[in-house]
Amino acid sequence: MCSSDLSVKAAGLTVRAGMPAAGDRGTMQTAATSGAGAEDVGLGVAFALNTDEVVTEATLESGAAVQLTGLSPLTLRAESDWRHLATATPQVTGDGKTVGIGLGIAINTVDETARAQPAATATVTGAGDVTIAAVSTSDIAATAKGGAQGKGSSVTPVGAYSGGTLDTLAELPGSGTLAAAGTVVVGATHTGTATATASGDTKGENSSGGISLAI
Repeated sequence: MCSSDLSVKAAGLTVRAGMPAAGDRGTMQTAATSGAGAEDVGLGVAFALNTDEVVTEATLESGAAVQLTGLSPLTLRAESDWRHLATATPQVTGDGKTVGIGLGIAINTVDETARAQPAATATVTGAGDVTIAAVSTSDIAATAKGGAQGKGSSVTPVGAYSGGTLDTLAELPGSGTLAAAGTVVVGATHTGTATATASGDTKGENSSGGISLAI
Protein backbone atom coordinates (compact mmCIF):
# COMPACT_ATOMS: atom_id res chain seq x y z
CA MET A 1 0.00 0.00 0.00
CA CYS A 2 1.28 3.45 -0.93
CA SER A 3 0.00 6.07 1.49
CA SER A 4 -2.02 9.18 0.66
CA ASP A 5 0.87 11.62 1.18
CA LEU A 6 3.27 9.67 -1.07
CA SER A 7 5.03 11.44 -3.93
CA VAL A 8 7.31 9.22 -6.05
CA LYS A 9 9.45 9.81 -9.09
CA ALA A 10 10.99 6.57 -10.32
CA ALA A 11 11.95 4.41 -13.29
CA GLY A 12 9.25 1.85 -12.57
CA LEU A 13 7.13 0.99 -9.55
CA THR A 14 5.86 -2.35 -8.23
CA VAL A 15 3.46 -2.59 -5.29
CA ARG A 16 2.92 -6.19 -4.23
CA ALA A 17 1.03 -7.68 -1.31
CA GLY A 18 1.04 -11.41 -0.65
CA MET A 19 2.83 -14.33 0.93
CA PRO A 20 6.56 -14.00 1.68
CA ALA A 21 7.64 -16.34 -1.13
CA ALA A 22 6.10 -17.87 -4.23
CA GLY A 23 4.26 -21.07 -3.35
CA ASP A 24 3.81 -20.16 0.32
CA ARG A 25 0.37 -20.78 1.77
CA GLY A 26 -1.28 -19.59 4.95
CA THR A 27 -3.27 -21.95 7.16
CA MET A 28 -5.82 -21.12 9.84
CA GLN A 29 -6.86 -24.24 11.69
CA THR A 30 -9.09 -25.04 14.65
CA ALA A 31 -9.52 -28.56 16.01
CA ALA A 32 -11.50 -29.96 18.96
CA THR A 33 -11.30 -33.55 20.19
CA SER A 34 -13.07 -35.10 23.17
CA GLY A 35 -13.80 -38.56 24.51
CA ALA A 36 -15.35 -39.96 27.68
CA GLY A 37 -16.66 -43.23 28.95
CA ALA A 38 -18.60 -44.06 32.15
CA GLU A 39 -20.37 -47.05 33.66
CA ASP A 40 -23.82 -45.51 33.33
CA VAL A 41 -23.52 -42.70 30.79
CA GLY A 42 -20.80 -42.05 28.20
CA LEU A 43 -20.63 -38.52 26.85
CA GLY A 44 -18.29 -36.92 24.31
CA VAL A 45 -18.60 -33.29 23.19
CA ALA A 46 -16.32 -31.42 20.77
CA PHE A 47 -16.69 -27.96 19.27
CA ALA A 48 -14.45 -26.14 16.75
CA LEU A 49 -14.97 -22.66 15.30
CA ASN A 50 -13.13 -20.72 12.60
CA THR A 51 -14.04 -17.07 12.03
CA ASP A 52 -11.27 -15.67 9.85
CA GLU A 53 -10.82 -12.33 8.16
CA VAL A 54 -7.96 -11.86 5.69
CA VAL A 55 -7.33 -8.65 3.72
CA THR A 56 -4.54 -8.42 1.14
CA GLU A 57 -4.22 -5.07 -0.65
CA ALA A 58 -1.82 -3.60 -3.19
CA THR A 59 -3.04 -0.05 -3.65
CA LEU A 60 -2.16 3.57 -4.28
CA GLU A 61 -4.13 5.54 -1.71
CA SER A 62 -6.15 8.66 -2.54
CA GLY A 63 -3.85 11.61 -3.11
CA ALA A 64 -0.74 9.54 -3.90
CA ALA A 65 1.27 10.97 -6.83
CA VAL A 66 3.53 8.74 -8.92
CA GLN A 67 5.67 10.11 -11.75
CA LEU A 68 7.40 7.43 -13.82
CA THR A 69 10.29 8.17 -16.15
CA GLY A 70 11.20 6.59 -19.47
CA LEU A 71 7.74 5.07 -19.97
CA SER A 72 8.59 2.53 -17.28
CA PRO A 73 6.11 -0.07 -15.95
CA LEU A 74 3.67 0.17 -13.06
CA THR A 75 2.49 -3.00 -11.34
CA LEU A 76 -0.06 -3.36 -8.56
CA ARG A 77 -0.47 -7.02 -7.55
CA ALA A 78 -2.34 -8.59 -4.63
CA GLU A 79 -1.92 -12.33 -4.01
CA SER A 80 -3.82 -14.31 -1.37
CA ASP A 81 -3.51 -18.06 -0.76
CA TRP A 82 -5.12 -19.55 2.38
CA ARG A 83 -6.55 -22.72 3.88
CA HIS A 84 -9.22 -22.53 6.59
CA LEU A 85 -9.84 -25.78 8.50
CA ALA A 86 -12.21 -26.62 11.35
CA THR A 87 -12.40 -30.16 12.74
CA ALA A 88 -14.52 -31.57 15.57
CA THR A 89 -14.07 -35.18 16.69
CA PRO A 90 -16.07 -36.37 19.70
CA GLN A 91 -15.78 -40.05 20.56
CA VAL A 92 -17.43 -41.98 23.37
CA THR A 93 -15.07 -44.86 23.99
CA GLY A 94 -16.66 -46.42 27.06
CA ASP A 95 -19.59 -48.79 27.32
CA GLY A 96 -22.32 -46.70 28.94
CA LYS A 97 -24.81 -49.14 30.47
CA THR A 98 -27.65 -46.69 30.01
CA VAL A 99 -26.79 -44.11 27.36
CA GLY A 100 -23.91 -43.25 25.06
CA ILE A 101 -23.96 -39.74 23.55
CA GLY A 102 -21.55 -38.17 21.10
CA LEU A 103 -21.82 -34.60 19.81
CA GLY A 104 -19.61 -32.81 17.25
CA ILE A 105 -19.89 -29.36 15.66
CA ALA A 106 -17.40 -27.74 13.26
CA ILE A 107 -18.11 -24.24 11.90
CA ASN A 108 -16.22 -22.25 9.27
CA THR A 109 -16.97 -18.62 8.41
CA VAL A 110 -14.39 -16.86 6.26
CA ASP A 111 -14.16 -13.29 4.98
CA GLU A 112 -11.33 -12.87 2.47
CA THR A 113 -10.45 -9.89 0.29
CA ALA A 114 -7.67 -9.51 -2.28
CA ARG A 115 -7.63 -6.06 -3.87
CA ALA A 116 -5.36 -4.26 -6.34
CA GLN A 117 -6.21 -0.70 -7.35
CA PRO A 118 -5.16 2.91 -7.51
CA ALA A 119 -7.63 4.85 -5.36
CA ALA A 120 -10.06 7.44 -6.67
CA THR A 121 -7.75 10.47 -6.62
CA ALA A 122 -4.35 8.81 -7.05
CA THR A 123 -2.26 10.18 -9.92
CA VAL A 124 0.08 8.22 -12.17
CA THR A 125 1.94 9.86 -15.08
CA GLY A 126 4.66 8.77 -17.49
CA ALA A 127 3.91 5.05 -17.31
CA GLY A 128 4.56 2.52 -20.04
CA ASP A 129 2.78 -0.78 -19.42
CA VAL A 130 0.40 -0.96 -16.46
CA THR A 131 -0.66 -4.18 -14.73
CA ILE A 132 -3.30 -4.27 -12.01
CA ALA A 133 -3.91 -7.83 -10.82
CA ALA A 134 -5.59 -9.63 -7.92
CA VAL A 135 -5.15 -13.39 -7.56
CA SER A 136 -6.61 -15.48 -4.75
CA THR A 137 -6.88 -19.13 -3.79
CA SER A 138 -9.02 -20.31 -0.87
CA ASP A 139 -9.81 -23.76 0.47
CA ILE A 140 -12.40 -23.91 3.25
CA ALA A 141 -13.22 -27.18 5.01
CA ALA A 142 -15.39 -28.07 7.99
CA THR A 143 -15.30 -31.67 9.20
CA ALA A 144 -17.30 -33.26 12.01
CA LYS A 145 -16.94 -36.91 13.01
CA GLY A 146 -18.83 -38.49 15.86
CA GLY A 147 -19.23 -41.86 17.50
CA ALA A 148 -21.16 -43.19 20.50
CA GLN A 149 -21.68 -46.60 22.05
CA GLY A 150 -24.03 -47.64 24.84
CA LYS A 151 -25.55 -50.91 26.07
CA GLY A 152 -28.90 -49.21 26.39
CA SER A 153 -29.28 -46.40 23.89
CA SER A 154 -26.81 -44.34 21.95
CA VAL A 155 -27.16 -41.10 20.02
CA THR A 156 -24.59 -39.37 17.80
CA PRO A 157 -25.54 -35.90 16.50
CA VAL A 158 -22.88 -34.55 14.14
CA GLY A 159 -22.85 -31.25 12.26
CA ALA A 160 -20.52 -29.31 9.93
CA TYR A 161 -20.88 -25.89 8.34
CA SER A 162 -18.64 -24.19 5.78
CA GLY A 163 -19.24 -20.65 4.56
CA GLY A 164 -17.36 -17.66 3.28
CA THR A 165 -17.40 -14.29 1.56
CA LEU A 166 -14.57 -14.10 -0.95
CA ASP A 167 -13.80 -10.92 -2.90
CA THR A 168 -11.03 -10.71 -5.50
CA LEU A 169 -10.92 -7.21 -6.97
CA ALA A 170 -8.76 -5.48 -9.58
CA GLU A 171 -10.15 -2.01 -10.25
CA LEU A 172 -9.62 1.39 -11.81
CA PRO A 173 -12.15 3.43 -9.84
CA GLY A 174 -13.02 7.09 -9.44
CA SER A 175 -11.68 10.21 -11.11
CA GLY A 176 -7.92 9.86 -10.65
CA THR A 177 -5.33 10.14 -13.42
CA LEU A 178 -3.60 7.18 -15.03
CA ALA A 179 -1.48 8.16 -18.03
CA ALA A 180 0.09 5.17 -19.76
CA ALA A 181 1.72 4.91 -23.18
CA GLY A 182 1.74 1.10 -23.20
CA THR A 183 -0.71 -1.70 -22.48
CA VAL A 184 -3.05 -1.51 -19.51
CA VAL A 185 -4.11 -4.89 -18.11
CA VAL A 186 -6.64 -5.17 -15.27
CA GLY A 187 -7.56 -8.66 -14.11
CA ALA A 188 -8.84 -10.65 -11.13
CA THR A 189 -8.72 -14.43 -10.70
CA HIS A 190 -10.05 -16.63 -7.90
CA THR A 191 -9.88 -20.39 -7.44
CA GLY A 192 -10.95 -22.39 -4.44
CA THR A 193 -13.02 -25.07 -2.75
CA ALA A 194 -15.53 -25.13 0.09
CA THR A 195 -16.44 -28.46 1.67
CA ALA A 196 -18.49 -29.61 4.65
CA THR A 197 -18.32 -33.23 5.83
CA ALA A 198 -20.31 -34.89 8.61
CA SER A 199 -20.13 -38.56 9.58
CA GLY A 200 -21.29 -40.55 12.59
CA ASP A 201 -21.16 -44.10 13.93
CA THR A 202 -23.67 -45.17 16.59
CA LYS A 203 -24.03 -48.50 18.36
CA GLY A 204 -26.70 -49.34 20.94
CA GLU A 205 -28.11 -52.69 22.10
CA ASN A 206 -31.63 -51.39 22.65
CA SER A 207 -31.82 -48.37 20.39
CA SER A 208 -29.47 -46.13 18.45
CA GLY A 209 -29.86 -42.92 16.50
CA GLY A 210 -27.48 -40.99 14.33
CA ILE A 211 -27.83 -37.50 12.90
CA SER A 212 -25.36 -36.03 10.40
CA LEU A 213 -25.64 -32.57 8.88
CA ALA A 214 -23.30 -30.88 6.42
CA ILE A 215 -23.98 -27.50 4.80
